[in-house]
Amino acid sequence: MNYSNLFISAVHTKRLDILKAAVGTAVFHMPKHDFINDADSRGITALALASLTWLHEEDPKTKAELNAMVAFLLDFKANPFQEVGCVFRKRYAGWHGRKEFVREPGKTIAELCNGKLPPALDTFIRSDAKRPQVNLGKLIQRRAA
Repeated sequence: MNYSNLFISAVHTKRLDILKAAVGTAVFHMPKHDFINDADSRGITALALASLTWLHEEDPKTKAELNAMVAFLLDFKANPFQEVGCVFRKRYAGWHGRKEFVREPGKTIAELCNGKLPPALDTFIRSDAKRPQVNLGKLIQRRAA
């Protein structure tokens, strides 16, 4: 089951308690996949919608609530680097009319927001950039030896 419609409608309300209830409903169903990063048919995730809504919101109270929603989604391991708007389109190729599926690439949340990110997302990305890189090649070679 795709939980994106549940999360996106919860983000549209701009209330953190409704988003928490939606995530609680999804957790209650015990999905076998990474449900927090589900995207709808247009490729929009709940984290992307909350970030874009934060960008265009003018009311400071609602902006703070949207920032709290972004922080809550990040605590639930939402992926801020996931491509948003990446969809598969069916098209008919060439003269023979065979159906093909073409993947149209999307953009990250930082690209969609033109670098103006909610404070919770900005601190998450900055702290992720400060983490030391692990060279997995040497680690795997040591374990094999």
